[in-house]
Parts: sequence; structure tokens; C-alpha cells
Amino acid sequence: MKICENKNTGQFFIHIDDLSPDKRLLVTPEGQVKSLQADLFYDPFEADEIDFRDKHLVTDKQLQMHHIIERST
Repeated sequence: MKICENKNTGQFFIHIDDLSPDKRLLVTPEGQVKSLQADLFYDPFEADEIDFRDKHLVTDKQLQMHHIIERST
């Protein structure tokens, strides 16, 4: 699972895809899939899903949406 940290809030978003050099498709902490400006986030990095869940760095809603997206691809 790839994660991006928001530079302003410190919240973690699940990275789905780079849509362009300026836009990323992400799963928000509320579990919504949104196209957001890439410059609002640090570069995506690989993260352990269980570790991030256990430390409450990603939400259950995010993980549920991430699993739905993974199954559909």
C-alpha cells in the first residue's frame, strides 16, 4: 500500500495513482476517492497496512475503500 502525507495537516492519504504530474488519485481519511493537487503531499511511500492501521494513521473507511479499489482492478 502506498501512502502520501499531507504537508499541511500531517494526515495520511492512501495513494491510488498519479493522474498527471500535478494530480494524484487518493483515498481521504473519510474514505472518499479524490483527485488532489500533488504539491499538497509529500512523495508516496510504501507502508505496511497493518502497522498503519494499528497506529491509527489510516482509518477503517480508507482501508475499506482501498480494498474495494484493489478488488476492482
